[in-house]
Amino acid sequence: MSYSKTDLDKKTVIELRYICKKHKLPLSSKKADLIKNILDHFTVPEPVISTNKTLKVDSGKKIVGVKITDKYKLIEISKQLGNNGNKILYYSIGVIYYLVDEQFNFV
Repeated sequence: MSYSKTDLDKKTVIELRYICKKHKLPLSSKKADLIKNILDHFTVPEPVISTNKTLKVDSGKKIVGVKITDKYKLIEISKQLGNNGNKILYYSIGVIYYLVDEQFNFV
């Protein structure tokens, strides 16, 4: 599910709070904050390939870093990845690093 800013602007504060509550997001009092929390929650971070030279990686595998700009996204992504058995290599300054194969499947 995704929401656009235009769609969210049309909703009442009560409707926005319902969406936030459903996705376990903060229930702030300002409409603009509620909209920001919802949009941030549903924005998918872009993967970044790490150039870390200290870790030795087998051929055909890569280290991918996912930049986390919001603590709520970090919590949600960590929960999802933990449930799927994907292992975090390490976390550093807002980026979680994973080992993936050439098709970007988690290893």
